[in-house]
Amino acid sequence: MASLDFSKVDEGLFKRAHEMMTIAQLQLAIDSIEGMANDRLHEIQLYGARQTALFRDSIETAGAPFAAGGIWNALSPTQRRMAFDGARSLARNGQQGIANGLEDARGRRKAMDRHAIEWHRKFFLALSCILLFFIGAPLGAIIRKGGLGMPTVLAIGIFLAFYVLSMLGEQMVKSGQVSPVIGMWMSSLILLPLAVFLTRQAMRDASAFQIKWPSILKGVFRMKPTPTT
Repeated sequence: MASLDFSKVDEGLFKRAHEMMTIAQLQLAIDSIEGMANDRLHEIQLYGARQTALFRDSIETAGAPFAAGGIWNALSPTQRRMAFDGARSLARNGQQGIANGLEDARGRRKAMDRHAIEWHRKFFLALSCILLFFIGAPLGAIIRKGGLGMPTVLAIGIFLAFYVLSMLGEQMVKSGQVSPVIGMWMSSLILLPLAVFLTRQAMRDASAFQIKWPSILKGVFRMKPTPTT
């Protein structure tokens, strides 16, 4: 019987479940969450109308002129206090209801962005490997002098820039500053011109980064002759 004992499941096990979904599952989840978020926003728009719904009066009036403040002046102090408290309570409840609805809609939008990030990541990683190949391969062919050190330093620098831009774009999506399309593909779009340039230079057999290190070092450490007196 001990094996049938029910225990609370750790919610943290499913907090990152979207990272294990397939493309089809992610797309289905994105559409579902977006629909629920839009429905929630529509409910918020109708919230005030439901709370202050006015029905058409079917009683014919005598057409007597209505004096301003006539109803309020006709109330006793106790009735005025009750009316004021009821209006204040209605306004407070409406404000709280709208705030809760907006918070729920924002949470659904964040969940949709997290799923969209994983959807784009599945394509982004594959195409990023191709992009980095078209940067690294021409770079090794163009740099003909400097040994292994210069290409390695440049390759590490380019990869670090790519990684920082990728993390920056993902964080901007999670914070709601940009859309998932822009945030996830920002690093690739920035490095794409560099890949095109290096590939063209390699096809032209141009030594764009051919650096004469001995001449540069001699120029840096050249000692000026001291004037003789």
